[in-house]
Amino acid sequence: MDIPEQRAIWIYWLKPDNTNRDKFIKALNEYGIISEDTDILKRIDFSTTQVFHIGKEPNKIDFLTKIQGVTYAEADKEKIFFPLKNEHVPIIQYRHLIISKISSGRGKDKADVDELQNINKYRNND
Repeated sequence: MDIPEQRAIWIYWLKPDNTNRDKFIKALNEYGIISEDTDILKRIDFSTTQVFHIGKEPNKIDFLTKIQGVTYAEADKEKIFFPLKNEHVPIIQYRHLIISKISSGRGKDKADVDELQNINKYRNND
């Protein structure tokens, strides 16, 4: 039986405003990404829906400013924190993730919902 390769998929939901855009650009520059590579971001209006990525598979990171079915403010109020090395990374609450995936209408997201609900059911039976 072939088991599909599992990859970590990093998707960052950025606060949809231009003040946050400027903080994001500063963080990228501090991380070592040169300003010539981030200049294009300065022209993007983060208050509108934006989707872009950095890198290539398997190290690609997606960034977006809006998702379906949940506002950033709603999700921010109920975010949870996941311990990762010496940091605590904010992540979207499970219910919001499911709402967003159902609201997208994409077949892949429907499959993700089914898989997440099966995992959650298994975890709740322990």
